[in-house]
Amino acid sequence: LQFFRIMFYPDGANTPGAAAIFSKYSLADFEIYGRGFVPKTRWVSKVIDMGQIVNIGRIHYGQSKWRKEGENLVQAPKAPAHVEIVIRTGLDDTPISFQTYNDLQDQVEISRSGYEKLKPRVFAYDPPSVGWRGPIIEDQNQWTFWSSPIRESGQLPRVPRGRYIQIQIQAQTERLWEFARIDSLTVEASPLLAERVLGEIALVDDLHPEGELVQIEAGKNEVFLYDVAAEFSDSSQEGFDVIRFLPPAAAKFLELEMGEPLSPVTPDSVIEEESGFAVFLPQQVRQGENQRLRVRLETTIFGASGQIRAEVFTRTGVSLPQIVEPGDVSGEIETSQLR
Repeated sequence: LQFFRIMFYPDGANTPGAAAIFSKYSLADFEIYGRGFVPKTRWVSKVIDMGQIVNIGRIHYGQSKWRKEGENLVQAPKAPAHVEIVIRTGLDDTPISFQTYNDLQDQVEISRSGYEKLKPRVFAYDPPSVGWRGPIIEDQNQWTFWSSPIRESGQLPRVPRGRYIQIQIQAQTERLWEFARIDSLTVEASPLLAERVLGEIALVDDLHPEGELVQIEAGKNEVFLYDVAAEFSDSSQEGFDVIRFLPPAAAKFLELEMGEPLSPVTPDSVIEEESGFAVFLPQQVRQGENQRLRVRLETTIFGASGQIRAEVFTRTGVSLPQIVEPGDVSGEIETSQLR
């Protein structure tokens, strides 16, 4: 069985003419025992401190498949069971946000210790105002969403930089007596190439769209400007000389500009890839040099929305790629996003 229901009948329910009421009721505990393995199980790690803000690379893991025969477990390599791994990164030590209210009754974030000192809102008429607790929500400012599932060892989750990570493992099986097991798990990490790499995108003929939202006709080829700016905190951050674009559909490179002010330059090369293209820059982007660039590209968005993601790295391949994050790069483009 997969589901069960427990029902309680009031005193007198089976006695003709008796009032069906609960005159007394208590439940100490109950236990349900079964055999075999549940179809789906999930494990979530504690928040892990990486010691400094890092770029996250590939996730490597070892898994094995087993079958229970009597009281023993035997390996079953062909068992219809598998595991999936997702990861998220954060810039503070908790993926949840504690909220209170300001004078305008807007929600504002507060520390956990401060939240515990506030008055709890229990009744509907408790005011959403200063001094009262607000909701506890997912921290979408300092933490990312969960990555796409990793279903094979060695895959790259492509999550933004972070000092803290959290890992979730989900194991599934189609048979009662067989299961998959995680035997090892390794997460690659390396120092930042830059403190932040920001990007924003706009249509080439509409750099200031209404509502700062790029709107296009689905399925129509469009030309975009993709501005990128790097911020460095010290000279130990090595910078980058390659930028890879990961659009939701096939894309074509048109032009590269670098410097301040921007001026056209010829890339060393442009490599077409299965999921986009990589532009090898003629100069290194590092502290104090070439910290801004612009790429003109052509692509199509087929869905209701799409994000043109990008990442930067060095051609030596020693350090891990760093995700380009949406943000305000310059006053020439007014979108502050990559969507």
